[in-house]
Amino acid sequence: MGLIVFVPTQLSSSTHAKLFIFRTFRKLSNGNISISIRSIEFQSVALQFLKDVEDLNVSETILNGIVVVFQFMHASVVEASERYLQELSRHNYVTPTSYLELLSSYTELMNKKKGSLTEGVGRLKTGLSKLQITSEEVKVLQEQLKEMKPALQVAAKDADEMIQIIAADTIVAEETKEIVEREEQEATKKAEATQLIAEDAQQDLDEAMPALLAAEQSLKSLNKNDIIEVRSMKRPPAGVVYVIESICIVKNIKPNKIPGMRPGEKLLDYWDPGRNMLSDPGQFLASLMNFDKDSITDEMIEKLKKYVEDPDFTPQKIAKVFSATLC
Repeated sequence: MGLIVFVPTQLSSSTHAKLFIFRTFRKLSNGNISISIRSIEFQSVALQFLKDVEDLNVSETILNGIVVVFQFMHASVVEASERYLQELSRHNYVTPTSYLELLSSYTELMNKKKGSLTEGVGRLKTGLSKLQITSEEVKVLQEQLKEMKPALQVAAKDADEMIQIIAADTIVAEETKEIVEREEQEATKKAEATQLIAEDAQQDLDEAMPALLAAEQSLKSLNKNDIIEVRSMKRPPAGVVYVIESICIVKNIKPNKIPGMRPGEKLLDYWDPGRNMLSDPGQFLASLMNFDKDSITDEMIEKLKKYVEDPDFTPQKIAKVFSATLC
């Protein structure tokens, strides 16, 4: 039975001419597959089709090999369709158009692969170009490094010298640190000692404060007549003399030096200077009331020790002696 071959319009005129001879498509059997594969008509169509493909740069041997593969594939489909009909009584029509579709599929696949390869080649060229650019940049950097090498050597030398200076300064700093730590320890010890002294002084002050308050209270009880009576004494008792002497010491009134019992001996006499101090009772009392206790020096305190440590030098005993003298 004859079949009409429908050829796509985009095929060239030479391909039309070759395909036109296949108006009759005969079934292939197992006995004639090899004959069909090698048929001149199929071979001519495939060769003509492949020659019209652009950029198909292959040798004649490879081209013939491709054609043989096309013929074999087409004949294999014909054979399988024949078995399909015999075993299942179903038709699968294999026409010259199927052969053309096979050729077109090859062309499409080849173009796709060619595009992929072209893209890969483009990427490779881009990579090579970047490598070339990088190589040139590396050369420039190497030249710059070569020019900078003397400056880098100087900088390295300066860095070494600076490291040595820092090392020396570190040693000095460590020594200074040790000195500071020792001084800090000494200062801490002194601070602790000072704190102990301050605590002792505060304790002494706390102990002396009642006596000071009592003395101030006794001072307030004095009047001008008491001062006049003391000044008028010709032979004052020892307690009264002690009081006058201690007042002269804190008011920095110098004593008279009088001959002692032994030859060349000089005694300190505060009585006459003290009586002169009492010449104005009102002024004397005012000076005692306004006396600056902070003006007492260490030297004065040292001189006052013998009075303070004397068990008879107390306000009660002095008052008792003074009263007895008046009587």
